[in-house]
Order: sequence, then structure tokens, then C-alpha cells
Amino acid sequence: MNSLQQIKLTQYMANQKSTSASVARSIASLNNDLAAAIQHQAYARKNPDLVVDEGLLTVMGLGVDALLAQFAEVAEKQNDLLAVKDGSMTVDELIVKYNMDLAAYSNRLI
Repeated sequence: MNSLQQIKLTQYMANQKSTSASVARSIASLNNDLAAAIQHQAYARKNPDLVVDEGLLTVMGLGVDALLAQFAEVAEKQNDLLAVKDGSMTVDELIVKYNMDLAAYSNRLI
């Protein structure tokens, strides 16, 4: 391995470690937030204090729909990571799907 390759490998490993830690923090936060969202949904739907009317449920439902659309994007990326890992999607298919420029990424490693 030459010096440039060693520099790129070192930077790649640092990037990969940082990204993994960031994703782990985001997932932990998302799990906590989703637990709260589930509790909100249960409270509003069960309505034990009779404070939520049909109009409020409709407005809340629109917000939930928007969040679920964003969550679907996350789930698709998760599925793609798993598909590449298990070989049911090629790396080239992943690169095309997400319009990645690996040459530019490689250049940013130095």
C-alpha cells in the first residue's frame, strides 16, 4: 500500500467510525421519539380525558402521515443497506440509485 492509499484508508476509517456513531445516536433518538409518538397516538385515539375531538385527530393525522413518509425513506435506505450486504442488490445498483460519485468521495479522503 502506498502513502496516498494509507492516507485514504485512515480517513475512510475515521469517516466510517464517525458515521456509524452518528447513525447509532440518531437511531436511539428516533426510538425514543417514536415511543413518545406512539404514546401520543394512543392517548389521542383512546381519549381518556375527552379532550381530543375529530377535527384535532384529522390535523394530527396529517402530521403523522408526513412523518411516516419521511420514515419510509429511512426504511428504504435500511433495506438497501441490507440488500447490498446480503448480495440481493449490487453495489453498482446502489451507486446508481443514490447517484453517488465515488471518485469525488475518494478525492475528499485526502
